[in-house]
Amino acid sequence: MKQNIMKLRNNVWGTVKAFLRSENYKYKLFLIYSLSLLFNGWFFGTVLMAPDSYSYISAIDTLLNGEPDVLRTPVYPLLLGMMRMIFPVSFVNIAVIFQYAVFFLSIFYFHKICVFFFRSPVFSFFTTLLYACHPYVALWSSYILTESLASSGLVFWLWFLIDYYQKRKYGALSGSLVVTFLLIFHRPSFLYLIPFLLIFWGYQMYKEKCSVRSWTGLLGTVLCVLCMAVYSSWFSGVYGVRMMSEVSVINEYNILRERDLLELDGVSDAFRNDMANFDAVAEKDYFKEYFYLSATYGLPEMKRVTSQSLKMNYPEYLTKTEKQISVIAKTPLLIHCHEIDTNYFPYRIVKILSFKVKFGFLYVVLWLSLLVYIVKMVTTKKLPCVSLFVWGLVWANYVVILLGAQAEWARLMMPSYPLIFLLTAQLISCVKIDISKVMFR
Repeated sequence: MKQNIMKLRNNVWGTVKAFLRSENYKYKLFLIYSLSLLFNGWFFGTVLMAPDSYSYISAIDTLLNGEPDVLRTPVYPLLLGMMRMIFPVSFVNIAVIFQYAVFFLSIFYFHKICVFFFRSPVFSFFTTLLYACHPYVALWSSYILTESLASSGLVFWLWFLIDYYQKRKYGALSGSLVVTFLLIFHRPSFLYLIPFLLIFWGYQMYKEKCSVRSWTGLLGTVLCVLCMAVYSSWFSGVYGVRMMSEVSVINEYNILRERDLLELDGVSDAFRNDMANFDAVAEKDYFKEYFYLSATYGLPEMKRVTSQSLKMNYPEYLTKTEKQISVIAKTPLLIHCHEIDTNYFPYRIVKILSFKVKFGFLYVVLWLSLLVYIVKMVTTKKLPCVSLFVWGLVWANYVVILLGAQAEWARLMMPSYPLIFLLTAQLISCVKIDISKVMFR
């Protein structure tokens, strides 16, 4: 009897190992999607509204009136607007269903990225499973916010570049440029993608000896920049400041006020009096304060005040930003957006999983990854271009947040979590497998 049990166990384990090591990805994807639906089915159809959700909905009418919205770039509000036209009563429910559909589609392409990135069926399977089943990632799809589509969109963007890197196809080239445009006009924090695209197409021009395809990619990137300039000019014509959104000024103002670095040179006496009234309040709400001042004195004045404050106090601003790094390191890495009913069972799962890992874990992953890349470069005399590209994307996202939007770091970092999963799994592969045998892209 004991021998039969042992034999059965060995047969089962052998079957599992054979399945994990096989390159029959069709059945693996079926299992991943099944488990993702099982885990994420708790959230499906649930509409969650954050404080910022209402500003995206109100931006619809501003854009339909032929003006840029002061807070929101056009892609997400226009998407909501199209759904409101077709489904006027239940458009937020349809938006959530759409976000889940895009997320489920991104699982397929994330798996393709993993297959390329690891060259190991086992690691590609489990990394995709983590992305597909972690309730934190799926939960954002229930919010009327940009986070879910930003995360899925970054997966598509990376896959298009990898696909072009492998096959030099015009479809991948066009896809990468279209997704770049949509991501930047979805949320302007994706501006950091432009330098990476310029590096990518510059590298492709070198490899392809200035082929028509690589020139098309480079000129397409320049066209994206020109579209941003045109939109900024349109914004300036309405609000008096050349930018894509007021959000960056709001975040800068909040940081400057928290650090007592705001300079009021050149402001009116009325402005100073209003500031004094806000300072007299025991409970500080710098966002509320900003919106009052902006409505009273205008965006150009608020931009002037924040710009001069940064210019006059930049060394101290950087010093305090450096201290902020250690503060952020102690906060949860996988943090939810805002409170949900604590009796809601999936929320309890998210809360348990989200608060186990601190943000300092990201620092460890990034620095260890860099050390591994240096070792591989020294030992193999080859540059792990794709790995460094992914590593640089995560760093660039973090630096953008650290310098300009520390009050929103949790939300702005969220789209990079698929990339963090990739880097973490890559480090684990170096522990599980002899580092000299690990193949780096």
